[in-house]
Amino acid sequence: MRDYDEKRGFRRLTLDCVISVHDATGGRGHEVAGRDLSAEGISFIAEHEFAQGQILEVRIKPAAALLPPLHAEIEVLRASPEGNRYLIAATIRRTL
Repeated sequence: MRDYDEKRGFRRLTLDCVISVHDATGGRGHEVAGRDLSAEGISFIAEHEFAQGQILEVRIKPAAALLPPLHAEIEVLRASPEGNRYLIAATIRRTL
């Protein structure tokens, strides 16, 4: 039994760092603001809307040493408008 209110399978950690995002096919790179991270997924705020199903490569180098750097392939689940930006939710497909 879980000792927290989150209904997801894994606890989420708040990300307060810049994430480097690239299209997995070698497209243009973007810097986005991290929102949160779990063992299976990630969310971030971007000025660019990414398409559902789009495969991206992310590199996270947290400012604090609490989390190790992460280089992973992700798949976009949804992009929700948030003001003049987008909240991107994605699943982690594999670490690189």
